[in-house]
Amino acid sequence: MSDSIQDILRHDSRRLSTALGLDADSARIEAQILLQAVLRVSRAWLITHPEMHLDDGQQARYSALLERRASGEPVAYILGEREFYGLNFKVTPATLIPRPETELLVERALDRIPQQGACRVLDLGTGSGAIALSIAHARPDAEVVAVDASSDALAVARENVQLLKLDNVRLLQSDWFSRLQGERFDLIVSNPPYVAEGDAHLAQGDLRFEPRTALASGGDGLEDIRCIINQAKDHLNPGGSLVFEHGYDQAERVRALLQQAGFEEVFSERDLAGIERISGGAWSPANRQDLLIDTLQRPLRDLRISVTDRCNLRCTYCMPREIYDQHHVFLPRTELLSFEEIVRLATSFISLGVQKIRLTGGEPLLRRGIEKLVEALAGLQTAEGKPLEIALTTNGVLLAKKAQSLKDAGLSRVTVSLDSLNDETFRRMSDSDVPVHVVLGGIEAAQRAGFEQVKVNMVVQRGVNDQEILAMAEHFRAENLRGGRIVLRFIEYMDVGSSNGWKPEEVFSARQILEQISSRYSLQPVGPDYPGEVAERWRYADGGGEIGVIGSITQAFCHHCTRARLSTDGKLYTCLFATRGLDLREPLRHGADELALSNLIASCWQQRKDRYSQLRNEAVGAIAAAKIEMSYIGG
Repeated sequence: MSDSIQDILRHDSRRLSTALGLDADSARIEAQILLQAVLRVSRAWLITHPEMHLDDGQQARYSALLERRASGEPVAYILGEREFYGLNFKVTPATLIPRPETELLVERALDRIPQQGACRVLDLGTGSGAIALSIAHARPDAEVVAVDASSDALAVARENVQLLKLDNVRLLQSDWFSRLQGERFDLIVSNPPYVAEGDAHLAQGDLRFEPRTALASGGDGLEDIRCIINQAKDHLNPGGSLVFEHGYDQAERVRALLQQAGFEEVFSERDLAGIERISGGAWSPANRQDLLIDTLQRPLRDLRISVTDRCNLRCTYCMPREIYDQHHVFLPRTELLSFEEIVRLATSFISLGVQKIRLTGGEPLLRRGIEKLVEALAGLQTAEGKPLEIALTTNGVLLAKKAQSLKDAGLSRVTVSLDSLNDETFRRMSDSDVPVHVVLGGIEAAQRAGFEQVKVNMVVQRGVNDQEILAMAEHFRAENLRGGRIVLRFIEYMDVGSSNGWKPEEVFSARQILEQISSRYSLQPVGPDYPGEVAERWRYADGGGEIGVIGSITQAFCHHCTRARLSTDGKLYTCLFATRGLDLREPLRHGADELALSNLIASCWQQRKDRYSQLRNEAVGAIAAAKIEMSYIGG
C-alpha cells in the first residue's frame, strides 16, 4: 500500500527542501500543489483527508511530477498553468512565469485608466498575456494591444485570450514598437527583460528554465528599458502614462532615464517586500511636437487625391457595370480640379504636415497629361524641407505605355491592382475583356523604368478568387527570386461605397490568407515602412521578397489612420467610408489664399473622429446607403 497523504507531504517536503534549498513551508506548499493536480482536489481537501492513500496510478503520476520538480523544473511548467491576479493562465517554457509581485504593475496600470469608457492600452513583451489580459478582464471597455517578438509566446497568449473569453485584446508579433508605427495609447505597460547578462541568478532556480530573451538585457540590464522609454513618447497620447517593472536595484537609474526623456510625474513604488518594483511617468502634451491632430490624436500625414472618376474597367467590388453603365453620368470636365488647383490645395495640406501624396481615381492614367501633375507635385517639399513622396495607384492597363514617363516626371512609387492571374477570373472580376498579360506587362515596364519597388494589390473575395492566393504568392515570389522588386499585398474585401453588394460572409480574412501562405513558406514579420502604414508586412525567410495583408474588416486600423482624401471635384473626406465631405473647390475658385485654405483643412481635421471600421457592426446598417463610392474618392 502507498503512503498516506500526510506521510507523502512529510517526507517529500523534506526532499524538495534539500534538493531546491526551499524553506520548510514553501517545500510543503509545492508538494501539496503537485498532489492537488494529481488528485484534482483543493488544498483544503488535502488538509482534511491526511489519512487517504493514493492508488497505484495516482502514485505513479505524482512520483513523475515530483521527480521533475526535484530536478529544478518550475511547478508552473510542470502543471502548465499559473494563477495571476485571480485568473488562471496557461504557461509554457516559451513564456515567463507570472509572479505575484508583478500584480503591483497591474494594480497601478488600472489606477491610470478609467473604470468605464474607451481607452487604449499597450502591453510590451506580453509573454503569456498575464498583464494584458488581467487589464482587459478588469476593464472590458478598454482596447488592449499585446505584443511580443516570440511567435511561440503569442500562441500561448492567444490560448489564454480564448480561455478567458476576452474580445477586447489584439495580439501582434512585434519587436517592441517595430510594428506599431503611428499607433498611440493612453497607457503603456511592460515587464521587460531587466537582468544583466552574466548575472549569476540566470543560472539559478526557476530562471534556468525560463526564456533567456525574456530575462536578460545587456551589460547593465537596462538595454530594453532604455529602448522602451525612448520610443514610448511617440506612442503615448497627451497625458498618457508609461509604467513598467524593473530590477530590485534599478529604480534610481530608471527614474533618471524617465526624467531625461522628458517624462513628468516620475515615480517608483515598492512591493510588499519593500523593494522598489515598478516605475513610470506621464507624457505631457507640452512635450510633444506641434502636430495637427484629430479628436483621436491622429496626425495628418497622408493625402490621397482622386484625379478622375472614370475608369476603363468595371471591377465588381468598385464600379459594378449595372450601376456604371453607358447611361451613367460622370463629372463634367469643368467640375474637376485642374492640375494647378490640385497643386495649390496640396501645398496647403503639406503645410499642415502631409509627407506623402498618392494619386488615384477612378483610373488616374486616364487623366490626360497626368505626368505634368506628377512633375509639379514632385517639385514640392515637406514642411521640414524634405522631398515629398509621390505615389500612384493604377489598374495597370495603361502602365506599360506610361511607366517611364511617370518615373521621369518624379513619381516615387507605383501600386498596381491585380486580383487574379487566371484570365477567366480576372475578366469576371474586372468585367472587361482585358487579358492578365496586359497588366503583367505594365508591372514589368514599371520595373524596367527603375521604380525601386512595385506593389501589387489583390482584393480577396471568398468564393470568387480566394483559391488563387497561393498562385499569386508563388508567381511574384518567383519573380523576386529572379531579381524582381515586387511586394504583393492581399486586401480583405471591403464594404466601400454603396453599390458593390458587400456581404460579411464574402470576406476572406487576413489571418486565413496568412495561414494559406505560411502553410507552404516560412514567413517572418517586418516592421512598417512609415507611420500609419495599414499593411501588416511579412517577408519570406528564404529571400523570396515580401508580402502584406490589409485587414480593414477583421483587423481595423482606424486608430492610426493618418489619411485625408481629396475627391475629383475638390471635396475633402477624412475617411474611406465617409458620408460627406468639405468643399474646398468653391473657396479656392472664389479667391481664398493659402492661409484661408489651410485653416479650412485644419479645422476639418481637428474635428475628425472617424473610426468606421472599428464600429462596423453598428455602422453598416446605419450609413451604408450614404457612403461615398470609392471610384469618386479614391481607394
